[in-house]
Formats: sequence, C-alpha cells, structure tokens
Amino acid sequence: MLALYPSNKLEHLSFLLTTLIKHQPNGVFTPETILVESPGMQHWVSMQLAKEQGVAMNLDFPLPVRFMWNTARLVLGKDKVPKQSPYRREVLVWRIDALLLEASGLEVSGREASLQSSAAFEQVNKYWLQAGSE
Repeated sequence: MLALYPSNKLEHLSFLLTTLIKHQPNGVFTPETILVESPGMQHWVSMQLAKEQGVAMNLDFPLPVRFMWNTARLVLGKDKVPKQSPYRREVLVWRIDALLLEASGLEVSGREASLQSSAAFEQVNKYWLQAGSE
C-alpha cells in the first residue's frame, strides 16, 4: 500500500513514521520502503528511527525515480523494463563518452563523424582531441 503524508516539518513526519511502523509492523524479513528525496534525508530518517526505536534496520530508502522505475518493472514485467534505466547517470555518462570519442576524429563507416565538423562542438572536440593525445 502506498500512503502519502505531506508536511513541512521533518520532525512531524519522523514521529508519524515511527508510530506507523510500531502499529503496522511488516514481517521480520520484509523491508520497510520509505521514499526520500536525497541520501542526506535517508541518513537523517534512519538516525531518527534508530534514536526513537533503539534500532533501524531492514529499511529500503529508494529515491522517487528509482521507486517508480522498480514499480514499472514490477507491474509491466521484468522482460519489458530493464533492471537499470538507460538514462541513469552511471550509464548515460559512458554512452555520451562513447559518442564523443567516436566523434573525436575516428572514422565512422568510411566517413568523418558529424560532431567533429560541427561548429557547435568546437570546444568539446578540442578537449577530446587534447585528452586523446595525452
């Protein structure tokens, strides 16, 4: 079940979360999923729960995008939605790197890459040519 509790005070949300966990406990091996907006908030919530309950364990703190991706994967099926988004920072940086390296002077199918000749990418091309020669 998804429940949304808006507030502009983290202390109120922390108290409500602690109360909900006490009154609606999951099974011992079932993690409690708590959406947070940043890793810093994850740390704060975890510390607050530990302070109020004595221990904070078996908690899952996905960011909203990761939560929605995992939910889509669960609903649509693992064969329809890949485990990792092709637009995640960790994946996208290597895709962009490959495109820029490809365009930095290498021949693509017998023709010069289009980014290399583009005026808009002049600074990027200089950087990659310099980085490639080091």
